[in-house]
Amino acid sequence: MKQYSYIDFLAQFGIRSAHPGGMACTESIFEQESIMEEMTILDVGCGLGETASYLEKKFACQVYAIENHPIMIEKAKKKLEENKNRIMLRDASIEALPFGDGVFDYLLSESVLSFVHCRKALTECRRVLTNHGVFILNEMTLLQPLSENEKKELQSFYGFTECYEVHQWKDLLCQVGFTKIDTLNVPLRGTKKANQIDLSVELNPVLLDMLDEHERLVKKFDGKIGNVILRCEK
Repeated sequence: MKQYSYIDFLAQFGIRSAHPGGMACTESIFEQESIMEEMTILDVGCGLGETASYLEKKFACQVYAIENHPIMIEKAKKKLEENKNRIMLRDASIEALPFGDGVFDYLLSESVLSFVHCRKALTECRRVLTNHGVFILNEMTLLQPLSENEKKELQSFYGFTECYEVHQWKDLLCQVGFTKIDTLNVPLRGTKKANQIDLSVELNPVLLDMLDEHERLVKKFDGKIGNVILRCEK
């Protein structure tokens, strides 16, 4: 029987906003930003394109997006074509961004960095930003230190490359050259669900078992893992 990664699970179920807080969180973040039409934004690891579509609609600026999961990028292309978006979608990895230096005014990462080589990805993110460009990340974080067995349990299921506490995220951002790193306290509003599952997908028993395991881990690590939203300048 085929084995699936957590990212495969998200793609197969068509979960549109799997990042912490969902679209309600994203909307709250960008209500605090002044983005002009002439600016450019890059959404790294765009998933099914929900955030990229929102950013283009809200700011009417040029939005770029990258994704390298084959199912997600296929679904994102279909969505963007249906919506007649002008978003420039590329099949690429955050660890090797296919853009020149100093291209983007804003760069956004939502639940991406925990799954990749973080230092390499952050170095790339900083490289493609303009001087004084803004990098916003919304990522999983540890709210308290975990035992090695607890970390292995999370990494085994989710495929995390590392599990960072907030101060470790900030240290790493400083090390790759980001400045003025601020923690954003973003209130969630409304009742929008973060994870909306596409039930039209064939309900593979393995995927259903993964859904059960995900829910078990969420309950088990409640109060131990959460998310951090950081706003950084180059």
